[in-house]
Amino acid sequence: MSTVYTYCIEDGTVTELSEFAMNCAKAFGALISMRDEPSDKEVPQVFEPSTYHKEALATAGSELIEFLTQSNEKLKKEWEDQYEDSKQSHKDYVQRLEDKKFNYQCMLLKVKEWTPPTDEHIGLKDFMLSQLNDSIKHDCEGYAPTKPVKQEFEKWLADKTKILEEKVEYHEKEWKAEQFRCAERTDWVKQLRDSFPEK
Repeated sequence: MSTVYTYCIEDGTVTELSEFAMNCAKAFGALISMRDEPSDKEVPQVFEPSTYHKEALATAGSELIEFLTQSNEKLKKEWEDQYEDSKQSHKDYVQRLEDKKFNYQCMLLKVKEWTPPTDEHIGLKDFMLSQLNDSIKHDCEGYAPTKPVKQEFEKWLADKTKILEEKVEYHEKEWKAEQFRCAERTDWVKQLRDSFPEK
């Protein structure tokens, strides 16, 4: 039986070693991202890097510069706003948790009060109880969300600056790595193509 890589040999559409090898190469490192592409999709001569990290680096750099050049007054307002937002988020989270537990417990009570129609339905009731009890245990108990604590302004400022700097460093590193990977992939495919005799 032919495979996704050999059916084109079976039906005679591929007769050259280079075509077959390039198709099979899609299952390997340099071309692995093409493995789910149609088999007749051409392998590129040059792999272009995704610009995601390049664009994210520009955005992160702008955010850092904007943050560092704000007035003290604006920074203090952002610090206050962030604390107020975290208090509201905590309150909303606690409410969602309480609502979820209430809903589970209401259904648990209904299931407990339900009489299965036959002995063959008892297992279903047990399963339903188990599912609800597990959900209550895992979703609603065992941990209490901690209330937000307001940091000192200087600590918040240092932490926020560090986060923004790390974001810039991360995207800079990933952009360089993406360019390097594409150059390696391009080289690997070139070496493969060069290994076939000229037609």
